[in-house]
Amino acid sequence: MCWHTVNYLGRRFACGHGWHREKREGTPGNDYLALTLHESTRQCDNDHELMELTSPRRRLAILFLLIALAQLLLGQSSHQIHSVHPPEYTFKVIQAIPHDATAFTQGLAYRDGFLYESTGLNGRSSLRKVRLETGEVVQRVDLAQEFFGEGMTLVKNEVVQLTWLSHTGFVYNLSDFRLLRPFLMRGKDGV
Repeated sequence: MCWHTVNYLGRRFACGHGWHREKREGTPGNDYLALTLHESTRQCDNDHELMELTSPRRRLAILFLLIALAQLLLGQSSHQIHSVHPPEYTFKVIQAIPHDATAFTQGLAYRDGFLYESTGLNGRSSLRKVRLETGEVVQRVDLAQEFFGEGMTLVKNEVVQLTWLSHTGFVYNLSDFRLLRPFLMRGKDGV
């Protein structure tokens, strides 16, 4: 290991571990510090000289580290530290509601005691109004064979239903599922 002390602009710097900071003089006013790497086989000409910590920043850094270490040591306790576990939630099934097992549910909304459901699969897609308590389908409109029903939402007194890959959506009247208007969509995969 090689330690040097270098005077630069009236301040003293120390370096070690093979790095050497040195003052180089150029034209007047262009003095600067340069970092050079010593090869591990090279011997320094001042190995016997002790490193002096005269830089105020270095003293401040050491003081900070000592204070931090003291805080860490004083904060230790002989008591066992208990780890905090996140809360665990459980559930209890209070009622099972029947549902059409052949319905490939893609969209679902709830309003006024009814579920509104959009189902998928070409040739089997539909929009349904389902009585929550019984699972009975009380209203239904089937999509044409070429449409794969996707998500849906309720907007005021309308149902907006999307389809997959066909770039088509439908707006229905909420009360009777009467088709109000189709619309075209642009996006990835038609959704």
